[in-house]
Amino acid sequence: MTSRRAFLSSATGAVGASALAAQQRGSAALQQDRISPMDGVRREKIKITGVKIISLGYRLKPEEEWRDADNNFIIYKTESVIVELTTDVGLKGIGGASRYNGPAEMKEYTEAVVKPAILGKNPFDVEYLAAGLCGPRARGVWAGVDTAMWDIIGKAKGLPLYKILATDTEPVTHIRMYASGGEFTWQKGSRFVGPDDLEATAIVRSSALRFGFFDS
Repeated sequence: MTSRRAFLSSATGAVGASALAAQQRGSAALQQDRISPMDGVRREKIKITGVKIISLGYRLKPEEEWRDADNNFIIYKTESVIVELTTDVGLKGIGGASRYNGPAEMKEYTEAVVKPAILGKNPFDVEYLAAGLCGPRARGVWAGVDTAMWDIIGKAKGLPLYKILATDTEPVTHIRMYASGGEFTWQKGSRFVGPDDLEATAIVRSSALRFGFFDS
């Protein structure tokens, strides 16, 4: 398992190299009135050479833990699953998959199924290689593979990916902050908040968001 700090520091050089390569290729002009994001986008000769699953985990401090009221579980850590694709031209693609699908299962599935399916393939065939394959449990890793391929496409064309994906509208480039909450326990005398504390929790969290929104 890799820490977020270690991952981000190791990824800095890779991101810089990818950005430089994209600048050298030049930004591509997109045709108007596209229906599919790939309409009119010229393919680049790129092959996927590697697939890596990175599990980012963080052990929560006692005061950061919370109780899941539905299952009465204690959430004691956060975890993210990152898919990293490498190519023969030096570009890397990064995508995220839901941790709820099981990081260990997704890693095994990647070795057995994903790698044989995409190694040597062109990420520009993303809609053929990865679209619609994401599913429950280990198949959830396809979400990260799909996103990583699109990441490579954006870097190869020297364009922010949102410009490629937005075919019929001007993309929103600023996203409001989102804060989730409402976790509690029904257990009396617990160190975790109970249902009677939800209103106070919502008020505190919503006041911290000037331009975002709160969901509980």
